[in-house]
Amino acid sequence: FPVTVALIEHPQHGFTLVDTGLGDAYFKALRLFPAQLLSSFLDALPEAEGSVAVQLQHLSLHVDRILLTHLHPDHVGGLCDLLEVFPQAEVLLSGEALYAAERATGRTLWTRLLALRQGLLPDLFPSEALKNSRRLQLADDLPWTPLGPEWSPFNQAADLFGDGSVRLVRLPGHAAGQLGAVLKTPMGFTLLGADAAWSFRAVQRQRGALGVAQLIVHDYNAERALLRGLAELAERRPEVQMLFSHGREARDLAMSQIERPRNDEWKTRTPR
Repeated sequence: FPVTVALIEHPQHGFTLVDTGLGDAYFKALRLFPAQLLSSFLDALPEAEGSVAVQLQHLSLHVDRILLTHLHPDHVGGLCDLLEVFPQAEVLLSGEALYAAERATGRTLWTRLLALRQGLLPDLFPSEALKNSRRLQLADDLPWTPLGPEWSPFNQAADLFGDGSVRLVRLPGHAAGQLGAVLKTPMGFTLLGADAAWSFRAVQRQRGALGVAQLIVHDYNAERALLRGLAELAERRPEVQMLFSHGREARDLAMSQIERPRNDEWKTRTPR
């Protein structure tokens, strides 16, 4: 299955990368126990084009901020690589996700096993190094404002840039503090739904995590409630495009570009 990220270009606020994909740090982490256990469930292969950091360098793009939807390895595995290439990039995530990472950080075997049980590899997210850094921003500190009933199941959103182009929403269930982003596009709206669902088809069928993925779900009831809400949103507002990190819909849009006219210019790009 694909592991996708999104790259959002804003005319005033530069480039925002949504998630990081897998990177060199991830594959190095798998050499050690107990992280080795993860490779028996997730047999990942690197892209021929290289990590996201390498691909962005080849495109001569500068990343200003990195939005981490949640801290599972396939979403944060390229963070260390990216921060080496873009040391001034701001890292944005939820306070709940940061707290989960801090609790899971430790050198004892028991702590590492508990972290793995939550789907976390703490070495991939240097919480101790980042939490006192000016580069770290918590989504909780942004102004969250109510949304109308037409956006249910989302009752609040944080306007990242203050112009309605990118609004952060909470996606409870799959992982602690999971965030998504609603983008205003020329065709309407696009929801970057992270791992709230496996794919849009899973939303339509209200099908939650399957197989081994069930073992790391943070809150089953919240996951199911969110799926129901997303299915109702899709039926009520079919113009809202929903993309999920591992769905074929996101893969099919990889390397595509959506561009506004010059008088309302901002772009979204979705590199693989």
